[in-house]
Amino acid sequence: MLWVNLILIAFLVGGCSSTPKPASLSYEAQMKRAETALREDRLFEAKKWTAQALQEKPDEPKAQTLMARLIEREVIQEKSANPFSAPEETTPDEKAQDIKTWLERSRGFLEANQFEEALWSAEQIFLLDPENRDASRLIDQIKERARKQGHDETIFLQELYEQEVSARIQNYLHQAEASIQEKKWGAARFAIEKVLVLDPQNGKAKGLLVVLNKREKVA
Repeated sequence: MLWVNLILIAFLVGGCSSTPKPASLSYEAQMKRAETALREDRLFEAKKWTAQALQEKPDEPKAQTLMARLIEREVIQEKSANPFSAPEETTPDEKAQDIKTWLERSRGFLEANQFEEALWSAEQIFLLDPENRDASRLIDQIKERARKQGHDETIFLQELYEQEVSARIQNYLHQAEASIQEKKWGAARFAIEKVLVLDPQNGKAKGLLVVLNKREKVA
């Protein structure tokens, strides 16, 4: 009886191992699912399909751009749903979660070959934990891959911080000031929070937030 059972087990194991696995989706199918999920605001699912598409075709510009859009929308969505807290005001658990989130975003940008955004996201961690080793290692990985692909780190640092980020901050501050004057409290708060996403220590944004809170109470 024992040998019969052994033969049966061997047959079942052999049958299971020989069963063909379902074929993985093509790059085009993965991108289609990602775009559908994005249209329906299912960001987590959209990121999953986009990441899989990038694994298949890492240098495909369409997938790289989609991943960057997804992460940017995730940042704005999170900050619009959760009021900004300065690093010194967060609890240890909140700080740990924020660090994890920035690490995931940086890795997502790196996977999409969006080196400027990947570097900037990783450096936000130092506002929360100046000695964070994971962020340091990730920055080294970003710079190494960027150099291999012909990107000069000085150029993309200057482009990101001095041009793009600075221009966005000034634009959002202008929007916030105009919205406060027009008593559009929600729009003003949203603009201020976007500034603080880009520059958590921005003094003018913090000052506008104090003004906004006072005027909201009076209104």
